[in-house]
Amino acid sequence: MMERFLEKLLSSNSGLSSTRFIYVTVNVLAFIMILICGSVMMIEVVKPTPVTDIFSGIAQVIVAISMLILFAGATKAASDKFSQKKTDYEDN
Repeated sequence: MMERFLEKLLSSNSGLSSTRFIYVTVNVLAFIMILICGSVMMIEVVKPTPVTDIFSGIAQVIVAISMLILFAGATKAASDKFSQKKTDYEDN
């Protein structure tokens, strides 16, 4: 089933957009990674011991994930802007 989906995804004029698939996949993975980073920070803060970790490393990871989302979105926006889509009035 997955092979059929990927085959349709990579073929042209199948109704599925590979850029949209990549954009959604990147966003889901980025959300999971940010959730993990947030969980680590919350666990460190909630622990009864004093905070000894420096959060700058985790903050840099969150910024890198945010940049990944930004570039995936910019790529999707650029592909949508420059794609040659036919509309109903061009067919006549």
